[in-house]
Amino acid sequence: LADIKRSKGFPNEYYSLRGIWEGPEFEDGNLETLKVMTIDEKIAFWREVMTYGKSRNIDFYIITWNIFTYGVNGKYGITDAPHNETTIDYFRHSVRELILTYPDLAGIGLTTGENMEDKTDRRPMPKGKQRLSLMRPKKIG
Repeated sequence: LADIKRSKGFPNEYYSLRGIWEGPEFEDGNLETLKVMTIDEKIAFWREVMTYGKSRNIDFYIITWNIFTYGVNGKYGITDAPHNETTIDYFRHSVRELILTYPDLAGIGLTTGENMEDKTDRRPMPKGKQRLSLMRPKKIG
């Protein structure tokens, strides 16, 4: 997203849950640019928001429900396959950079949802409990 925009079109009541914003209200003729921001300005903005929140005991989390590779799927060997080593490496590096870029980020949540069917490893835990490991957790550092 290069700029901050809003639609001048009439919104639909329902949109796809797959994160694809499509429809006449999202076509260029119906979009109004409110502000142009560079990626560095966006990063600075969110750092400021998180720092401000943290100073007031507000924690920021990024929550995702899926493994989607829109925009990179098929490129560089990255796919939606959860056991694809290139995909695993891509997500590890992405999460690492996210944490380094936003040091006041309190955490990342993951809930398996669409695009995640049959994509978990079950490993036994002590006392009969189970842990779901989606991408073989590894220390980031």
